Amino acid sequence: MQYTRILAGAATLLFASQAFADVPPAKKADEKKTEPSKEDAGKSDSKKVEAGKDAAVKTEVAAEDSSKADDGDPRKKEHAAAKKASVKEAAAGDPYAVEERENYTYRFLGAQYRAHIVPKFLVESFVKQGGGLTSHEVGIHYEIRRGGMSVIPSLSYIEYGTSKDILFLEKGKPDGVEGNWSVINSSLKSVNGQVDVLWSARIDKGVDFEYGLGVGMGVVFDKLMINWVYEDTTGKGQYKGNNGKTYNQCQTENQGPTPGTSYAGCTKAGHSNADVAKVGGYNEPNWFNGGYKPVLLPVLTPEFGFRFKPSKEFSSRFSFGWGLTGPWFGFSGSYGFAPAKRKPKVVESDLYEQ
Repeated sequence: MQYTRILAGAATLLFASQAFADVPPAKKADEKKTEPSKEDAGKSDSKKVEAGKDAAVKTEVAAEDSSKADDGDPRKKEHAAAKKASVKEAAAGDPYAVEERENYTYRFLGAQYRAHIVPKFLVESFVKQGGGLTSHEVGIHYEIRRGGMSVIPSLSYIEYGTSKDILFLEKGKPDGVEGNWSVINSSLKSVNGQVDVLWSARIDKGVDFEYGLGVGMGVVFDKLMINWVYEDTTGKGQYKGNNGKTYNQCQTENQGPTPGTSYAGCTKAGHSNADVAKVGGYNEPNWFNGGYKPVLLPVLTPEFGFRFKPSKEFSSRFSFGWGLTGPWFGFSGSYGFAPAKRKPKVVESDLYEQ
């Protein structure tokens, strides 16, 4: 029994020692297996980095090739030009500055004055004796300006008054006949609607030479007095002709120095094709009533001048031209409002910005 116990103890010790002896080799085997695994992982990561670099280089080269390939695309060139213009516009500065910018619309509200001159030679192309006349025009205008071009609608008031009686001799008629002479006095006025279109050529900063055309229509009203005259043989008449004789207005038809006699100048017979006696301050009827007084007066005038813009809020003009009644000159001043910007065109921006 005791012998059996001893054998069992010995066997137990033998198995325990064998188990203890087997543990270290197992650990060493695991360590050997682990070390090669880390080495392999390092080599793998290195290969991945190198592969990434190669891919980046290839991508960059491909992008360059693609960019070069797109350089021939006209749409992209147009887009690039539009973008460049947009950047340039943004960097151009204050749109309210004195120097106006091409892609802005500027608006002005102002007042104007013009003097219309009817020269003596023009008057005497219709009558033999007369003189030069001057009419005055005042008005308001609204200017729309863009890219050096101005469109200016205006509304104005003009006086065609003579301010005094003027003695006229009919053209081509002898000056010794009373019936060939008349006195005229005008208080005519007109309201004109007009549009001027002007182009500019820059001379200096804030100074432009302008040229263009004005068109419109005037509505004429008020009185035009035409009165016959007779010769005052005493030489003390109210009006003196260039023939050295003096004349007075006919107050009534068949007026004469003594009852029952008449001056030739105060009779219908003394005037060619006279249907009405123009005496006693006769007011000429308009076209619609069989007379010579105009109702509408067209406006058509070439214009030239200079535009000055000393500040961003103010502009002025000195202009001159030739209308249907003769030459004119004038000046104006305008207050400027905030310009309206039109965005530069960007071609297919969505396509190229992506």
